[in-house]
Amino acid sequence: MKLKDLLKGIDVKNDFENVDVLDVTQDSRLVKDGSLFICIKGAAFDGHSVAKKMLESGAVAVVVDHDLGLDSQIIVEDSRAVYSPICANFFGNPAEKLKLIGLTGTNGKTTTTFLIKQILENVGKKVGLIGTVQNMVGDEIYPAKYTTPDPYELQKLFSLMVKANCEYCVMEVSSQALAQGRVNGLRFTLGAFTNLTQDHLDYHKTWENYFNSKRKLFENSDIAVTNADDEHDLKIIDGLNFDKVVTYIGNTIIGGTEATPAVGGRGFESLESSPQLTFTKTKVLDNNIRIESYRVGREGSYVYRHR
Repeated sequence: MKLKDLLKGIDVKNDFENVDVLDVTQDSRLVKDGSLFICIKGAAFDGHSVAKKMLESGAVAVVVDHDLGLDSQIIVEDSRAVYSPICANFFGNPAEKLKLIGLTGTNGKTTTTFLIKQILENVGKKVGLIGTVQNMVGDEIYPAKYTTPDPYELQKLFSLMVKANCEYCVMEVSSQALAQGRVNGLRFTLGAFTNLTQDHLDYHKTWENYFNSKRKLFENSDIAVTNADDEHDLKIIDGLNFDKVVTYIGNTIIGGTEATPAVGGRGFESLESSPQLTFTKTKVLDNNIRIESYRVGREGSYVYRHR
C-alpha cells in the first residue's frame, strides 16, 4: 500500500516520499523491511528513542510527534492518536462494514457481550466478538491478549469478520483502550455502560480521568444504553447527542432515592424468586410479570425504557 493512502485523513505537517508500505507496527521488535513504524511514548518506553534504528532496520518511514531531524519521518500532532486510523486504512477500514456494539464499565462487560452475541445469533445474525476471555469471528475462536486489542490486531479482527460475512461485532471497550486511543476513528452503532466503581486508578491516577475515558465511548456512539442503578448513569452521556437513549434498572433504591421518579415512572420491585433463582416474579409499573432465564439472580431481570 502507498504511504499516501495509509495517511488518508491524517494531518501530516511535512512533505514525504510516497513509498510502498508492507506493514504497520508500533512494536520495535516487529519492524521488518517495508514497515511503517509508529513512534509512541509509553509509560516505560518512548518509540521516538529508536526511530533512527528502525529506519536502519528496514522501516520505510517513521511516524513521530516532533521533528527528529530524520529522513523519512512523518510528523503529526499526536502519533498515538493516529495509530488507530492508520491501521484502519491499512486493512481497508473494515469496521465501516460492521455494526459495532461497544460495552464499557468496571464490571459485567464480558458476560454481557456473550449474551448479546447469543441473542443476535438466535435471530440469524452472524456476529464477531472481542473481549477479555477470547475473540471470535462467528464460531472461530482467536486468543485474546488484552480486553481491547492493540489497533493493528483490532483492525485485523474486523477484517476477518468482514471476510466471514459478519454483520455485527460486539466488543468490550476498556478504559485503558479508550484513554490510549485504540478505538480512535471508530463509530459505534450502540455504546453501553454497565457500571463504574473504584478500579484501575493505578493507571488513570484520578477518578476524573477514569470517568472521562469511559465517556469517550459515548462521544462516538449513535445509541446509548446506560444503567440507572449506577449514579453515573446520566453523567456519562450528559451534553451528548444520540439517535436514542435507553436506560435499564434492577434496583428500587438508587443512592437512597426511590427509583421510580429517577427513571421517569418505571418502577421495579422483585416480589419472588425460585429457590434455584431461575425465575423472578417482578412488579413493573402496576403489573406483575414473571421472567424466566438461565441467568440466575436479579441481573437476569433488568427492566429498560426508551428516553
